[in-house]
Amino acid sequence: MKNLLTEEQVESLLDKLVYEEPQLNDFSELQKEFDCEISVDIEKHNQLQYTYYYEITFNNKDTPLFVEIENGINNGTQINNVEWGISNKPNYRIVEVLKDIILDKSYYNTRKEINKAQAILDANKSKYFDYIRRNNYDNYVTGGNSNLKSNLPDIHVNYIYEEKEVDVNFI
Repeated sequence: MKNLLTEEQVESLLDKLVYEEPQLNDFSELQKEFDCEISVDIEKHNQLQYTYYYEITFNNKDTPLFVEIENGINNGTQINNVEWGISNKPNYRIVEVLKDIILDKSYYNTRKEINKAQAILDANKSKYFDYIRRNNYDNYVTGGNSNLKSNLPDIHVNYIYEEKEVDVNFI
C-alpha cells in the first residue's frame, strides 16, 4: 500500500521552497525527502523580481501539484497560488507598449506656446523614445531604481500605449 500524502507534508515542502530557497538546479534532497519529482520554470520580471512556477509530482499521487511563488523586491517572498492538477504558468503576457508621444495642449495657455512646444516635440521625438527605452531598461536592471537623467527640453506630453501579447520572460 502506498504511503498517503498528508497536508502537513505538503505544507512542509512549500515552506522549504519559500524559506529555504533550494538550489534551482538541484532538488535531489527535497525529492528524496518528499518522494517526488520537482521541475521549475522561472519568469524574470526584472533584476530583483522573479516568479517561480513549480510542478511537483508525488510518487504516491497521480495529480501533480502546481505552485507559483513570487520572490523579489516588490512583495518579498510569497506563495501566489497552489493548485492540484491545474497549472497557473502563463503562456504569454499582455503588456502596454509605448506607441506615441503627443503634446498635452491643455497645459499651455496660448497658441504660440503650443506651437513652440509642438516644434520641440517634433524635433526631439526620437530622443524622447530613446530616453524612455533606456530608462525602462535601467529600471529593469536595477529593479526600479533608475538614476538616468534627461537633458531633453521640459515639455508636457501624454503617452499613448497599445496592448501587445508577448512571450513570458522565462530564464
